[in-house]
Amino acid sequence: MDNMDKNEIFSILNDWNFWRQELDTGVEREVYVERFKALSTSNQVIQSLDPGGRESLT
Repeated sequence: MDNMDKNEIFSILNDWNFWRQELDTGVEREVYVERFKALSTSNQVIQSLDPGGRESLT
């Protein structure tokens, strides 16, 4: 059996290393982003809750 060097082991383990992975930030929903942009220039309060909160941008 071959001996693996430290760099080879690190290379294999990096696939499971959370800190070396790109973060999954969800799906960008362009319609909502554009609506937030439009509302951010108005003099209104903007509130957004998660889908379970049943709050919407109206």
